[in-house]
Amino acid sequence: MAERFNINAITPETEEWTCKIQVVDKGRPRDNREKMKKYQLMVLQDEEENQVECVIFNVEIMHFADLFRPFYTYLVSVAQVKESNYMYGNPLNKFTWTIDKCTIVEPIETVNPPEEPLPPPTRLNLTPFDNFEYQPEGSEFDVLAIVLNTSPSTYASNGRRIQDFIIMDDHKKPTKFTLWEEFIDHDGNKLLELLKKEYPIILAKKVARPKSSSGKTSIALIAVKLPNWFPGANLK
Repeated sequence: MAERFNINAITPETEEWTCKIQVVDKGRPRDNREKMKKYQLMVLQDEEENQVECVIFNVEIMHFADLFRPFYTYLVSVAQVKESNYMYGNPLNKFTWTIDKCTIVEPIETVNPPEEPLPPPTRLNLTPFDNFEYQPEGSEFDVLAIVLNTSPSTYASNGRRIQDFIIMDDHKKPTKFTLWEEFIDHDGNKLLELLKKEYPIILAKKVARPKSSSGKTSIALIAVKLPNWFPGANLK
């Protein structure tokens, strides 16, 4: 069995290693600048809350499509470990990991003997609704909220498709957030299905506050997670 290490102990020279991680952020597949290669970025976190950025390329994106679910725990073995660079943004760690078909990824519930999942991360930039108007335009933050209702998708003045949702924080303060374009088809459809049965709790990552001509707070949702089990999410 490969030796167990935490993220900060794993270097390009480390051989036959395994790391217990939780997915704390997962971007959508994107094209590189030359549009010759697709890539997908993730942030993984270990039990000491050390973080590392991972990248998956091309066909491997589909290969791992059913794995690396946000806020789920996995055992990852022998990913490629390389020095960080700035090609895909500011590095979180001295190294980055590349996940390919040689990487072993095991959901924690399937391993033997059984192991406990990692607890939810504490390194969240949660922002109360009362502070939205004080956030600089274009800044990114995290929001924990309950989704109350939605309206049909429509089109903004710039021609882009949008869909508005009403969400509420733990102080019972409601506000509006907006899904744009492809996020309606992906995250919006998930929320619609959940709203048929319950008021889902969401942890919205990388929320941005754009300029609102109406003077009301409007949230452009960059990515959304749906951790109904999230501790502390006592919003109902």
